[in-house]
Amino acid sequence: MEKKRVVILFGAGAAIAWEGPKTYELTDLVRKSGFFTKNGEKRITDLIFDILTDPEKGNYKLEDVNFETIINVLEELLVCYSNQGVDQPKTSFLFNFLEPKYENEIMNFTVEKSSGSTYYLNIPGKQKEFWPCSRNGENPNQFFLQELLLHLYTEIATKVSDYSLIDNHFSDDLENRESYLDNLFCKWIGKYLETSVTRIYSLNYETNFKVILENHFSGTKIFDGFYEFNGHDLISPIAPDPMRILADFSSNCHYNLHGSIYWDVDSENSNGFRIPNMRKVPYPSLPVNYDHPVIQNEKGKSILVTGIITGYQKLQKGAITPFRQIKFAFDRDTITADKLIIVGYSFGDEHINAAIGEAIKSNVKLKLIIIDPNFLKDDLNIIIKTFGHYGNESLIPPKTIENNRLHVFNNGQLIVHSTYFDNFLNDAFNWKYEKWI
Repeated sequence: MEKKRVVILFGAGAAIAWEGPKTYELTDLVRKSGFFTKNGEKRITDLIFDILTDPEKGNYKLEDVNFETIINVLEELLVCYSNQGVDQPKTSFLFNFLEPKYENEIMNFTVEKSSGSTYYLNIPGKQKEFWPCSRNGENPNQFFLQELLLHLYTEIATKVSDYSLIDNHFSDDLENRESYLDNLFCKWIGKYLETSVTRIYSLNYETNFKVILENHFSGTKIFDGFYEFNGHDLISPIAPDPMRILADFSSNCHYNLHGSIYWDVDSENSNGFRIPNMRKVPYPSLPVNYDHPVIQNEKGKSILVTGIITGYQKLQKGAITPFRQIKFAFDRDTITADKLIIVGYSFGDEHINAAIGEAIKSNVKLKLIIIDPNFLKDDLNIIIKTFGHYGNESLIPPKTIENNRLHVFNNGQLIVHSTYFDNFLNDAFNWKYEKWI
């Protein structure tokens, strides 16, 4: 008998009970990080936040601007200021039609020449021995924005590392780990591992759930998209296995759709070309410590490649291996799943929403379970917005509401647990809820 297929998507809300950072915490972190404006009184990131939320300038609501919005502004500025290529010192096409508005405030550096075509950026607050050195033909404005972004990515990676668990191959710290929450999680997901092909996807930057499962279920292997390591101590980086990602749909897996702090980028291939090669490493990778390539997946649109993807350039950055193959696997898994479970995801990434929407539209047998305390706060507007434009006209208001936290639509085709993930795990095997998980 063919096994059922279960797909689980973890968003940021799924990690909160394991001390994962909330969105507002990352926003505060980014606003307080990076370089200062020229007057030395405000961070560049804080200036961007103030401009966007100023009623007379950006006119965005406070709730519409977070750390990804700020990073996206800087990434789009990088596109505008970047060279068209090493042999084309011209900046972007758009820059010819736009008048720089805040350049004098943001571009806070001086150029210190070195030998040949290299130069150093003297950035206020950085000691001379840590001045970044340009060796790849970037113009100074582009190079400054790259350095600023690398600092911000590093702050995020450091914050994530505070709660991330190290893989068994990397650390012995897990041997005596005994967590009530871990055990609840493993009891819940263990029933799927026993009876179904279980495909786990995470939008977070760690691999906690993979580590917890492999530590709890002795001998269980969860494929993560990289070549399997059979030794005791991992020293060298491990390359991705794109062929298996694309071909193997029968293994239990844990894929990081937006990368991981345990992914690093080798900026050159073996022939010396600046082609990014992603690797898995046994330590949190801090982007500011390494050279990272700038590439163009679309002509004229430069992107800075790191092991994590944030901001709003996810589709462009997702065209790189293994992001591209993992996204393909997610599309195929969701559209062929028997059950799709979404935990703590706010439906803020349109490319993820598109895959979910297409699965709902095309797969009539799909059962959808959503676990999120805020999902129904706006009188089902989120459901209508997320699923309505995919032509699902049969969605009707819930017939059953249990303690205002369990909402059952269409005889169980869509189930919403309006609660935090740890509360859901506590209740998962209560007789009232067991049939709805």
